Amino acid sequence: MAEILTLEEVKRHLNIIDYNGDDALIEGYLASAVGYVEEIICRKIEELTPRELAVCKQAVLLVVGDFY
Repeated sequence: MAEILTLEEVKRHLNIIDYNGDDALIEGYLASAVGYVEEIICRKIEELTPRELAVCKQAVLLVVGDFY
C-alpha cells in the first residue's frame, strides 16, 4: 500500500499538536483510509496521475478524520 500522506500531515489535518499518544491509532486509520479510497476508485494509489493523487489525498484525509 502506498504512503501518500505522512503521519505529520494527517495530524496537522486533525489539528493534533504536541501529542503523540494516538500516533499508532492514526497510522492504522491512515492505512485503512487509503485502502478504502482505493476500493472505491477501483485503482491503486500508485496508478494515479498527479491530479488524481491530489484529489485522493483529500479524500483520505476526510476519511481519517471521520474514523478519528
